[in-house]
Amino acid sequence: MKNLTKLQVFKKVSDKTGLSENTIRTAVEGFKDVVLEEVPKGNTIQYRGWGTFRRRLDPEKKARDISRGLTIIKPERYRLEFKFMNKIRFIDK
Repeated sequence: MKNLTKLQVFKKVSDKTGLSENTIRTAVEGFKDVVLEEVPKGNTIQYRGWGTFRRRLDPEKKARDISRGLTIIKPERYRLEFKFMNKIRFIDK
């Protein structure tokens, strides 16, 4: 299995679409910026055929600090969640 860097992904998309790598970079970075602006406000972004970005609340919970032997309380917090569309399936080759 091979890990692709962001630059390698831009190159592959550029080769597939015929658009320049800078155009691809601008579009992807712009999409990321929109997601990071809208989701913290409580908005959900649905990208049809791909998935949904949304804000999720993680409740307060107890955790252990093993080095000090203490129980600590982690406060509730929001985090970004991405849920893939049901039709996306990963095929092992």
